[in-house]
Amino acid sequence: MPAIACPWCGVVQDFVTPLSGEEGPRPGSVTICLSCTGANLFTEGLGLRRLEPADLADWPEAELARLRQLKQWVLVRAVARN
Repeated sequence: MPAIACPWCGVVQDFVTPLSGEEGPRPGSVTICLSCTGANLFTEGLGLRRLEPADLADWPEAELARLRQLKQWVLVRAVARN
């Protein structure tokens, strides 16, 4: 994966870890920045854009809960490293 900057904080990442058995990112995949916990969406060209509230309007509550849980996990891990 080419290096890509988080739209929330600007930190450049050059890897992703699939969370749902995907082979790698594809358009529409959600990723969480390990630096700021910003939720992002992969675009058609595999760039990133911020995941906005409107993107989540049709998400089932279970998926929203999973996103919140993952963001919290990343935050806890970041605090533990410091």
